[in-house]
Amino acid sequence: MRSSTLFAIVGTVAAAEAFELPGRGLLPSISIGIGAKPSASPAAGSCPSVWNDVVTELHAAFLGSNGQCNDLARQAVRAGFHDCGTYRPSMGTSAGCDGSFILAKEYENSENKGLQQIGDFYTGVLQKFKVGAGDLIQMGASTATVTCPLGPVVQTFVGRPDRKTANPTGILPSPFDPASKTIPLFEGYGLTSDDFVALLGAHTTSTQKFVDPQKAGAGQDTTPGTWDVKYYGQTLDKKAPFTFESDKSVANNSQTSGTFKAFVNNQFGWNVAFAQAMTKLSLVGVPGGSSKLIDCTSALPAGTVKRDIRAAPINGRAI
Repeated sequence: MRSSTLFAIVGTVAAAEAFELPGRGLLPSISIGIGAKPSASPAAGSCPSVWNDVVTELHAAFLGSNGQCNDLARQAVRAGFHDCGTYRPSMGTSAGCDGSFILAKEYENSENKGLQQIGDFYTGVLQKFKVGAGDLIQMGASTATVTCPLGPVVQTFVGRPDRKTANPTGILPSPFDPASKTIPLFEGYGLTSDDFVALLGAHTTSTQKFVDPQKAGAGQDTTPGTWDVKYYGQTLDKKAPFTFESDKSVANNSQTSGTFKAFVNNQFGWNVAFAQAMTKLSLVGVPGGSSKLIDCTSALPAGTVKRDIRAAPINGRAI
């Protein structure tokens, strides 16, 4: 059952209580908002100051003149998935979120079509700041997310070991895949089907260019510059400018449809679920998970907070 709860995006911490998804039980509590507290047990140590400079550069590049996130930001979010997503459990710590997207130029692969610009951009950032490639990709995804109006702050770690060896192709999901294929794929990353549905909501800021070239630039909802939940409702109502066949399958699959519907008009619930799931994804294949990493969430920008306060509903709904 859904209940109302106060929702405010503030400049300190917005804390979400545990909430329930249909037939799934309670999701763990998580803090979102500026200055979010870690929910894991990272290695001791403060965030290296270089990340403040990196994030400043990323934020400026990802924010459009209209105050919304731009196409480079969309690519940054997608790159965060694609660096981690070339992983299977049998690979252990020899694949996953390892920076090979940049270092092995995986962004030039056909399955990463449309990500060449962010790959080249990140290559320049690496040369300038000398940070880890895998860390840059995940910090970039988190920066892009919070740069979008209404986007949550995702707990973000640095300290991953990088790999210059390309990961296998053919693992990343296709926009034509059925849910029966994509759900097990994400479960192989150590994620639940609820996590998968929450992560899929990042399509709220996506625009397609190559699935149907005749509709190049069409968004997966009508507001691709804003991190809102219109994607879920418009996918179900068939009102989105363009919907991937894979998304239709997830929206109608018996294992995922309940969660998909639960995020309709539920910015609060989705932000909580997405932030939690994205942190989990960002640790795929990382030796020791977050235990050997440093929490650098504090480096993320706070520039969208005032816009978010004006745009947010007075009452958000927890499930």
